[in-house]
Amino acid sequence: MAVLFAAVVRWPGIVRPDLGLNGRTIAIPTKQVRLLDDDARFAELKINRDVPQTWEDGFRLSKPFLPGAYEWWYADAHFSNGYFCIVAHNVEINADGELCAFIRLDIAKDGKKLSEQKMPVNSNELQIADTHCDARMGPHFFRSEGGSLDRYHIFVDPDSAGGFGMDITLPNAECTVSGVARSQGGRVPQLDLSRQDDGRSGRSGRRQIQFGEKQT
Repeated sequence: MAVLFAAVVRWPGIVRPDLGLNGRTIAIPTKQVRLLDDDARFAELKINRDVPQTWEDGFRLSKPFLPGAYEWWYADAHFSNGYFCIVAHNVEINADGELCAFIRLDIAKDGKKLSEQKMPVNSNELQIADTHCDARMGPHFFRSEGGSLDRYHIFVDPDSAGGFGMDITLPNAECTVSGVARSQGGRVPQLDLSRQDDGRSGRSGRRQIQFGEKQT
């Protein structure tokens, strides 16, 4: 079975306005929002505009954690047998500054939803590298092969997901979704909603994946 289309997205270190976390709300004035797309900010974060680096796929949040910040390792795919899936390995910082994690897995076929799950992961079961993409959350993982930006192996344990799971490896290709993404080497600029110049804010890593093979 072939993967007809898939996409991998990295979205590190954002603070979200008016976000309810564990029943609590974080309100941030919208007048503080700015787009981090100037040369000075890229230089400050040591990010090359044109050439993605492996560390950009790694864990970007740092202590003390900022409430409302989050990261995710995301992929979606269309399969030749009619299946469609969305998977995301998520890390969020709650209103108390504590790290929370969960796996999101949605599976559908022919327009019918088969699985829509949000699986919490204990924080002591997290192992996330900051040098490359390697997010291990309990039995689940989302990681690059060989620590590169070329291929990604994604696994969700079906025994922990109600019988639905995923085990797939996808090759990487540069994103051509929008002019913004093309102009920035396949990555979309990030909004800074906190005005904190502490290195927590960066930008997303968005890359398009095409025509991989499903592992069995």
